[in-house]
Amino acid sequence: MRGEIEANTASEDWEAGVEVLQLNHMKLTSLSGIENLSNLRKASFIDNELDRIIGFKSCRLLEELSLEGNNIGKIEGI
Repeated sequence: MRGEIEANTASEDWEAGVEVLQLNHMKLTSLSGIENLSNLRKASFIDNELDRIIGFKSCRLLEELSLEGNNIGKIEGI
């Protein structure tokens, strides 16, 4: 079912199922592990505390990235 996490989330392949990620207003300071989401198509990190963006090089399917409301000074690997 759409929007539900299957019981086998311990599987090492769960990252492959992530296509949309929305983590707005979460006070995030980094995006550690984003490089594992190879099927990511849309991502939103609006109004966080991010100052650099790295790790998106392996997200080759990424079509939309929202970063408004952060203090980004460095972008690498997009």
